[in-house]
Amino acid sequence: MTQVLAPFAGKVVGLDTVPDEVFASGMLGAGVALWPRGKIVEVCAPISGKILSWHPHACVIVSDEGFGILTHLGLDTVQARGRGFTWSVAKGDYVTAGDLLAQWDTHETQDFLPLTPVVVMDVEHITRASNTDVTAGDHLYTIAGN
Repeated sequence: MTQVLAPFAGKVVGLDTVPDEVFASGMLGAGVALWPRGKIVEVCAPISGKILSWHPHACVIVSDEGFGILTHLGLDTVQARGRGFTWSVAKGDYVTAGDLLAQWDTHETQDFLPLTPVVVMDVEHITRASNTDVTAGDHLYTIAGN
């Protein structure tokens, strides 16, 4: 069973509530979204694996089982061009679930919605944990069929 963990403390909401059609429709895959708590957010790896893709506002980690987990820090934050994000990892690095990936100064990105999708790419179904308020490392969901 592959469990996906909360990358930071916050409130969990359904992916279908995200005001971005690409995420809300499940076009990228199944998952949840988090409203972060705090001004400085320490972003941790939601799974163990290799960083396949890295951008100043997002990364994809591929688990040993082959699942790609996208953590997209805020909506439209690509327009921030890296402002507010300090990354501790790079593409190709191997991380363990819970390892620090980045620090996010949400004040620096206050012009953007901080709602953060955590999506398992190309998978349609997950088993979501019942918690709605999480701390970093809490169980968010289990990937169905694994």
